[in-house]
Amino acid sequence: IRQRRPASNPDKFPDQDVALQVEKMFLAQRDSTKETGIPSSDYPTAKDDLDLDLIQLIKSRQGGGGQSSADDPTKVGADAALGGADAQAAHAAMEAEKEAAAAAAAIAAKEEEERKAAEEALAAAAQQKAEEEAAAAAAAAAAAADEAKDDMDDFGDDW
Repeated sequence: IRQRRPASNPDKFPDQDVALQVEKMFLAQRDSTKETGIPSSDYPTAKDDLDLDLIQLIKSRQGGGGQSSADDPTKVGADAALGGADAQAAHAAMEAEKEAAAAAAAIAAKEEEERKAAEEALAAAAQQKAEEEAAAAAAAAAAAADEAKDDMDDFGDDW
């Protein structure tokens, strides 16, 4: 599959600056979800995002921006009336998705931190137990050595 990117194919995109902004927005969104992915609870919103007209979204952010040479002049009035609300809803959905992704990343980071803290606590407890067992074994060995020494110093039975 060949990719047609605005940066590498300027002749294929009539509104080069808008196409570059869409490409940057798309790549930023893809990079933000690369690590953690999209939570299943966000799929209904993400599914609807597939139908977004990103070119129209960017143009509406720019204040309606001019019309591209590919637009049909008879459709511009109806699209402008509907596109403004759609663009605002799409923008709100994208912002909500970004916030959800950031929240999910924060939750994942906190869970990882808690997991590491629990592992460290278990390791410390295991080390303390091993030290206590070693000290008890050393004390038992010292007691056995003292008892053996006491038996060796007792010459009363030898006479």
